[in-house]
Amino acid sequence: MKRRIQALCMVLVCIALFCGCGHKPKYVLTTGFDDKELCKIEGDSCYKYEAMIYLANITNEYVNLYGEGFINDNEKSPVIKARIKNIALARLIKVKIMNVMADSYKITLEEGEVQLVNKMADEYYNGLTKDEIDFLGGVTKKQIVDMYKEYFIAAKLYQNIVKDVNLEISDDEARTVVVKKIYIATVATDSDSEATASSLGEEEKASAYQRGQEAYQKIASGESFDAVAMAYSDVGDETISYKKGDLDEVLEKNVFNLSEGETSGLITGSDGYYIFYCVNPFSREDTKANKERIIEERQKETFDQVFNSFAKDSDYYLNDKAFEEIGVDSVFGKVSSYNFFNIFEQYNIAD
Repeated sequence: MKRRIQALCMVLVCIALFCGCGHKPKYVLTTGFDDKELCKIEGDSCYKYEAMIYLANITNEYVNLYGEGFINDNEKSPVIKARIKNIALARLIKVKIMNVMADSYKITLEEGEVQLVNKMADEYYNGLTKDEIDFLGGVTKKQIVDMYKEYFIAAKLYQNIVKDVNLEISDDEARTVVVKKIYIATVATDSDSEATASSLGEEEKASAYQRGQEAYQKIASGESFDAVAMAYSDVGDETISYKKGDLDEVLEKNVFNLSEGETSGLITGSDGYYIFYCVNPFSREDTKANKERIIEERQKETFDQVFNSFAKDSDYYLNDKAFEEIGVDSVFGKVSSYNFFNIFEQYNIAD
């Protein structure tokens, strides 16, 4: 069950755009809803208090990690707030659609799972203050139980869909190597990390190449790789793990052919010159972690295909007025918890 929960959370946390699959509401309305409904999905209602709980918890997760300045004292705050809102509502809507899907798979909760859901709801609800409960429209413990039930059913649906994914990953496919690196750039980047790198001039490139040659000659003559890296590398003394696909083809071929303790030649990459020193040609710990990552990626791809096929044919109706009323500013400081999802992740029962 722990792996099931973690896999679901990975799928839901990765949603960046409204609806998570590019699926837009077919009807955007301002009438036909009661004052607590946010949207209707295949006839099932999604309520404002649910969206507010998701949004408050995700907002507080960001604030807990990065501080209030992350959303309030930043020139990009409007963009960040809009993104957090979209993430929260996309996650909620995806869970709702997954519960509609679950009916066709005849997925329900067993008695022990219902008991577990009740424990989750007790823990979360008992952590709310009276003011928070009032702010959430008088949310009841039963409503919190229903939210956790839907999240749990979504987890079971995910596991059901991905259960037949091939989990056999060879050591070679997942192999991870640990190297030390000297890097001499032939591109320049703006101070804004989002800026596109631009190529240096020919004279500067020639100078970079000369630095690379000097660095390699010093290593070849017996100087310490670490000392040369500190003197010549644009990234300092760096030790890093690489898995297949992390590097350009030329760099990858060189790195994965090194033996322990071996140093590469000066390699020309698309963005500069490289020299690698192999610390470990087969990191068992990193390779194991990479196998798990590959499995999760395969499972996610399988699930996304099934989910997107279902979602594109689903109808849902958005209460545009209610949607506009909900935002980071409307919930921040009103609900202090950020453990709604953490509580779900922390509970563990045997499969």
